[in-house]
Amino acid sequence: MPAHWGIKRGKSVFQSIDQRSSTGNEELLTVSSTRGIVPRRTASVTMFKAESYLGYKLCWPGDLVINSLWAWGGGLGVSRHHGIISSAYGVYRIRSGVPLIPDYVHELVRSSAFHWELQVRSKGVWISRLQLTDISFLDAPIPLPPPEEQAAIVRFLDYANGRLERAIRAKRKVIDLLHEQKQAIIHRTVTGQDQVVEQKRVDGTSALSLQPCPRRPPASPRSATSRSIGRCADSGRWFIESSRAKVRLQLDFSPQAILGGC
Repeated sequence: MPAHWGIKRGKSVFQSIDQRSSTGNEELLTVSSTRGIVPRRTASVTMFKAESYLGYKLCWPGDLVINSLWAWGGGLGVSRHHGIISSAYGVYRIRSGVPLIPDYVHELVRSSAFHWELQVRSKGVWISRLQLTDISFLDAPIPLPPPEEQAAIVRFLDYANGRLERAIRAKRKVIDLLHEQKQAIIHRTVTGQDQVVEQKRVDGTSALSLQPCPRRPPASPRSATSRSIGRCADSGRWFIESSRAKVRLQLDFSPQAILGGC
């Protein structure tokens, strides 16, 4: 940590807030490990809704909200919304006169370094049951850079996260296009439009490539099979002759018998 940064205990920076809803009609918020504090209607939450939210805790924009049972897993962040949260969550507000930017606090408490601080200060039998109490959090050290450096840190992280998100979107688009191409290749191969061909390389190795199946030339009149019915001049017996197979089949009956004497 730079020497010119200050450092204070959490209790000198934050104060615990416990204000309850008298109606339960405010916006219901939830804690997301990936998005921070968001309206519940925008998140995929599998837990059942309560019949009434009367008595739930209130929070305002700029308040730090911590899920005490999930702080070790990133269940915390600075809220941008006014609403209600579970009464089991902790709500902390920056003390008046403390030069802290809420966006900096959000990035700080969700950083990997502070994640370790939260984990060692949470107590429980095993990791899925660790709980962070108010006393433990308010005893944690809080780095205090000058306000202009806090703003610079936030701007840099916004820029870096934006580049990462754009790269992720581009990769997902490529994956979708490759999946579409894969389905097209499977369809053309199964329907006989393309075939897999093994090609030899200069270094002796081989590679598989996809090439269109060669089209069969249309059958010539000579190669087409023709059949005719005739009658032998010597014996007078009828026959069927195939020009392609060069086979003559003698008949023991007259075609007129089949055609009804026509």
